[in-house]
Amino acid sequence: MPELHLDRCDVTGIRQLLVIDEDADELERWSDVLGIVSRLIPSDYLGVGVADGTGCIEHSVSCPSYIVEDGDPQVCDGPLVTGIQHLGASRDPEEIDELQGYGLRDVLRIGFPLGRGRVVQMYLDRITSTYAARDVMLLSMLEPVLGRLLQPRVCVDGLDRLSAAERRVLRLVAAGGSNGDVALQLMVSEATVRKHLEHTYRKLDVANRTAAAALMHELAGT
Repeated sequence: MPELHLDRCDVTGIRQLLVIDEDADELERWSDVLGIVSRLIPSDYLGVGVADGTGCIEHSVSCPSYIVEDGDPQVCDGPLVTGIQHLGASRDPEEIDELQGYGLRDVLRIGFPLGRGRVVQMYLDRITSTYAARDVMLLSMLEPVLGRLLQPRVCVDGLDRLSAAERRVLRLVAAGGSNGDVALQLMVSEATVRKHLEHTYRKLDVANRTAAAALMHELAGT
């Protein structure tokens, strides 16, 4: 394996990663990480997201826009890949088709398991060029610190901030109920269910019902 030589900018960037506050707001922390990684491994697009075991994104942030993504949350048909994956080096026709379908020349991914099929993953995309062996080696070297900084924050007391009605709604949603199902069981309108869910997302600091349900299962140990 070739040696990895770091220049002064590389060392500065790594030092900046090492001093990022693990207790900082999750999306701000991820954005800081993406900004530094984009300088260490120049890319056209970067992002971080947490997905459940079905491949549905719970919440994410992207670079350079640093905007939480509101597109289709279903990014694949199963758990995201963990470890390091270099699609540009793959000979798999399906992975090559995937790159071309997104208009990309190369993709690097690094993922970390969170339990029960959930994964937090960072992706790095290039449109016109490929990632060199040095880029992959550098990402591999950063794996321990990225694994620490990308861990999503668990709101331990989040459920305690919910009202009794919000808890009832979330419990039924976590069991797989649609808004209509929940409204029928609780004998309220769907508008009331949506309002309770909006309040729940804000109190739990999550973006959607999938993330709220996953957090409830995580805190309940189910």
